[in-house]
Amino acid sequence: MSEYGWLHAGQFVYSAVSVTLNAGATYYLVSQKTNGGDKWYNYGTVSSTSDGSVAGYVYGSNASGPWSAIAAPNTAYVPPNFQYTP
Repeated sequence: MSEYGWLHAGQFVYSAVSVTLNAGATYYLVSQKTNGGDKWYNYGTVSSTSDGSVAGYVYGSNASGPWSAIAAPNTAYVPPNFQYTP
C-alpha cells in the first residue's frame, strides 16, 4: 500500500507535463521516496521501447544530490514509469 491509500503495488499515478526531449540526449527519470514511507528500495528489471533505452539507474541520499549514476542496462530502483507520445 502506498501513501495513496487506494494505490497498490504495481500501479502508478501520472501527471501531464509538456516537455520536448532532444534526440540522442541523456535524461534521468527519478522519483523521491522517504525511509519509512512507501517502499523505496525496490530494485528490478525495467523495459523500454525502440524510442529510447534504459542505460542504468541513479541514486542519492537526498533530492539535491549528489547523484551517482550506475551503468546497469534495463534496471532501476522503485521503478519509475512514464507515458509519452512519440
